[in-house]
Amino acid sequence: KKTNTYLIARISVMQDSRLARRNPHLALHRPDGSLWWSGRKEWGRYWVDPASPEVLAYTIDVARRAIDMGFDEINFDYIRFPTDGDLRAIVYPLYNPQMVTKSAVMNYFFSELTGTLKTYRPSIKLSVDLFGEVVAFGHEKEIGQELSGAATYFDVIAPMAYPSHYRCGEFGLKDPTAHPYIVYKKT
Repeated sequence: KKTNTYLIARISVMQDSRLARRNPHLALHRPDGSLWWSGRKEWGRYWVDPASPEVLAYTIDVARRAIDMGFDEINFDYIRFPTDGDLRAIVYPLYNPQMVTKSAVMNYFFSELTGTLKTYRPSIKLSVDLFGEVVAFGHEKEIGQELSGAATYFDVIAPMAYPSHYRCGEFGLKDPTAHPYIVYKKT
């Protein structure tokens, strides 16, 4: 603040290993009851349920603390359903795909999160990291992110246009990782 630096606090929302380990009732599990992980098991990347009101309240609390510390912007990352790992092995504590879509869950989360924080500090800037596919194509139903929903609630959208996040064949490219310029330009 003394040097007039713009401060951004990044909050990893659903991929929160500490929250998952400390509150296993909020965590995604495997059918055998163990915590579900993404990536390699030894990395210990555990996730919490996006449909949980407790996860929403916790995220709001962490963001309020960052606001009180003087951050100018709060950036929300991993504010989505998981994308890698054995997705078929996920047992959600609350989310029920028969009752609601992933997009509806995330849009509700976005609405409550930003509405509460903007009431708490109207001047706070709120940003969200979205997959590049969401920005390029409008949505990614498997993770619940929709561009229109995010644009309604956040001040800034940060597209993660990493070529490695695109499927083979997108943008007509056999291997998007081999063409980063085209991927970024089209995104």
